[in-house]
Amino acid sequence: MLRLVLTCLILCTQAGFAQSAEPYMPPLPAETAAKFPAIGRVNSSGFRLQGMCTGTLIMPDVVLTAAHCAPPLRGLAENRMFVAGWDGENYIGARRIIGARRHPKYEPGAHRPDYDVGLLFLARPIEEIEPMRFAEIESAKLGIVGYHIKRPHRLSGRLDCPIVGAASFVVDIACPVISGNSGSPLLQMGETGEWRVVGVVSSRFARGAKAARLPGWIDQILTIHRR
Repeated sequence: MLRLVLTCLILCTQAGFAQSAEPYMPPLPAETAAKFPAIGRVNSSGFRLQGMCTGTLIMPDVVLTAAHCAPPLRGLAENRMFVAGWDGENYIGARRIIGARRHPKYEPGAHRPDYDVGLLFLARPIEEIEPMRFAEIESAKLGIVGYHIKRPHRLSGRLDCPIVGAASFVVDIACPVISGNSGSPLLQMGETGEWRVVGVVSSRFARGAKAARLPGWIDQILTIHRR
């Protein structure tokens, strides 16, 4: 039954977040959005497609997102794009996605947020942007920044989301998410003021978002990719 409920709540559905007074996160002020150039839209085709997710540049040619946003490519004819820094008119970098990997324990037919982590590989590096770094969760409040269907051309989010539940591989966050927020980074500010990625938004639940903690699998894949 739990798996059935979670499957119904995956963010790729179009349903709203009805139980919250704020059903989706607001667009960020321009000066705040400018702090997150590595966060972008993951589009199936072109720049303005509504069917989308969010991703984060973690290497010049690798994007972190949710596993359900990273299905295997169907062939060379598929036009899947990552667009960083998109504001409705301009962008910082846009690249074609040429490869995708999902956490090996992710099962599309039995969605589990703890394994909902994927990587996308770009045709060419985006050298204009500093990739975001990782960290372990240490704060009681975290940020979620990404794109969603209500504001598809504006980076939206909140940087004060309380943790309301935690398990070995999943964190529950009290900030509303809807379709498009899938793959958004869960963010934590470090002592020097730098925001780092501590998780990936997977799905929603009654009080907010479920996010997967970063698995060691990512480091393994990135180590191989660097060679």
